[in-house]
Amino acid sequence: MTKQQMKVIAQAEHEMFCLRDLLEGSVPAKVMNRAYEYVIKQDLLSVLRETPLTHQQLSVLTPQRRPLDFLYRLWLKTEYSHIDALR
Repeated sequence: MTKQQMKVIAQAEHEMFCLRDLLEGSVPAKVMNRAYEYVIKQDLLSVLRETPLTHQQLSVLTPQRRPLDFLYRLWLKTEYSHIDALR
């Protein structure tokens, strides 16, 4: 794993910790409204940790202040739902 990828992962982990802290201090309704986002971002973080990223992928993710949010917004555009995979 390159230093560049480790930096992206560290940023993504920080993002995840911040989101978790925000949700832990929120009312249940807000937590429920953001549950999908939390699960998908957790999955994206797992992929970042387990997959060697190409130079091209790193060149897109490295400048992002919030790489998980960036990836999540891309995910929302494709919206391949878990339920579709189960079907």
